[in-house]
Amino acid sequence: MSVRPDSQTTPPTWKVVAVLVAVVTAATVALVYSGTGRSAVLLGIVMALGGAALTVMSERRILRENAGRRMSLFGSPPVRPRRFDLLSGAGVPLLMFGSAISVQASTGPRPYLLLGVLATATILAMTFAYIVHNRRISQVPEA
Repeated sequence: MSVRPDSQTTPPTWKVVAVLVAVVTAATVALVYSGTGRSAVLLGIVMALGGAALTVMSERRILRENAGRRMSLFGSPPVRPRRFDLLSGAGVPLLMFGSAISVQASTGPRPYLLLGVLATATILAMTFAYIVHNRRISQVPEA
């Protein structure tokens, strides 16, 4: 399987600055916001889902770039053309801060369980994608 190499290995400075400003804004909102209720929980859930979507997009791109190569679960992938991955750089903090807002704003019993469920789901999803990728590589007959 051949994959077209990216023409751009590092994102432009303006994109990095814009993403960092957005992430710092989200972090500030998460740390300063003290509201409770449905709207705050919804805000946190929307942020967490947006972060999860960006993280999944980043992982899919990494898997696509490493088509045909086994990847370590605990190390860097063999092929990683970007010095800074904007999708992952924005996705993981948004997921984390969105979860924090939801947990802080929730008035239900044991709101911290939501944080545990989200963290576990994220880790399992990322690990499962790597396991499936490596299994597919090992099942491909050598030419």
